[in-house]
Amino acid sequence: MPTAMERSSSRRSESFWPTSAVKKLFNLGADANVFSADEDEDNSVRNRKVFRRYSESGISHTHFTYNQNFSFKSVFAGTWNVAGKPPADDIDLSEWLLVKDAVDIYVVGFQEIVPLNPGNVLGAEDEGPATKWEAIIRRTLNGDRRQTKSAPSSPWREGVDDNSEASPDHTETSQPENFNKHKKAYSSSELEFGSSTQTKTSYVRMISKQMVGIFITVWVRKDLRQYIHNVKVSCVGCGLMGYYGNKGSVAVSMNFDQTSFCFVCTHLTSGEREGDELRRHSDVIEILRRTTFSKSDDGSPASILAHDRVLWLGDLNYRLSLSNGETKTLLESENWSALLQKDQLKLAQSVGGVFHGWQEGAIEFAPTYKYKANSTEYSNGGEKQRTPAWCDRVLWKGKGLRQINYYRTEYTFSDHRPVTAMFVAEVELLKRRGPLRAADDASTLDFKKMHLGIVPLCGIEEKRRDSFLLPNATI
Repeated sequence: MPTAMERSSSRRSESFWPTSAVKKLFNLGADANVFSADEDEDNSVRNRKVFRRYSESGISHTHFTYNQNFSFKSVFAGTWNVAGKPPADDIDLSEWLLVKDAVDIYVVGFQEIVPLNPGNVLGAEDEGPATKWEAIIRRTLNGDRRQTKSAPSSPWREGVDDNSEASPDHTETSQPENFNKHKKAYSSSELEFGSSTQTKTSYVRMISKQMVGIFITVWVRKDLRQYIHNVKVSCVGCGLMGYYGNKGSVAVSMNFDQTSFCFVCTHLTSGEREGDELRRHSDVIEILRRTTFSKSDDGSPASILAHDRVLWLGDLNYRLSLSNGETKTLLESENWSALLQKDQLKLAQSVGGVFHGWQEGAIEFAPTYKYKANSTEYSNGGEKQRTPAWCDRVLWKGKGLRQINYYRTEYTFSDHRPVTAMFVAEVELLKRRGPLRAADDASTLDFKKMHLGIVPLCGIEEKRRDSFLLPNATI
């Protein structure tokens, strides 16, 4: 017979479990919109606050004239379904995360960062694996030895010394031709792989957020941190009962100077049975409908599609509408184009379905799922046999984004292979001309009145330049 203490403990456990499950079901509680980030070790938070006051008000002063400029920033977007396996302490991610030139923004998304069992889906968040992955990413990005992939010299890095005080306008251009002249250098067919050494750039974690097995972490160059503001997060569960987080999305919203970015990390419904594809479509629709970011006085975007630049990455789980035998034949001949004609996502886009109007780079690599454990062979037997498919994808939407590379990395850690898309992103700057002197503080600019909107706005041109147009996707 259980003791009084055991009965009391049992009652506490029973009462806790439903509360935890209900909170997860409806994304309730204080943690729903809470994320983690590195602490600010310098004055960049203070600088950001002052910067935002100027940028949001549009005030011009005798000592300060403002105009719009544009800068190009490099963005790494990587996704990996790690099959619920925690990382070994000595796992080396340099082959995946490091490229020849220093990246400005890293967006790294994981799926199945924990096993999708009832305890993890319904119970308290297991943050242990996420903490381990973050430590490995930090070590990889900020380590002394950087074994990297080689790529052409980057236009956003030309003429910039890593020891200099960088700012987002150090590569500004008022001529879109400056971008166009580098287009040829970034043809994906011309990128080669090798090794290089890059030791001077350091990165800080702007945001990390986990929902069950979905985890996104965003890192930026430390010297650019002060220009990032309005960082927010929104979680949407589409799994069990249509609301639990075993499937769904974690979306990040942030502003880089005057340009809004949204990064959406997703894990959609799995399976090859009849109806599974429609459930994936439904997941996408629900994520777009239910993702909302808290409103603020500065008019920052409240939905995914309201952002200037959007990256959608993750295990989208779209399969090939082919038999396993037909797929195997085309795989053996590496006939990717024939396989892609049967890709569910491509087919849906072509008829105006989900992701219509979104872009994706040319897929010139083998399907990323499903592999045998610790093997380079596809899984081709057993109860969990799956037809190989490009489940892991990166898509984008919005002007001012150009993909320069799209590839997979050969890790056998999981039954998926990680996928990476490299981008050049145009960032709109509100640039201050002239020195900021001690005399030019609250005595000459009334920050309180400015914040309340009492001081009249002074002619910041709001017209966005439309000359930076991207070509339509080729596939």
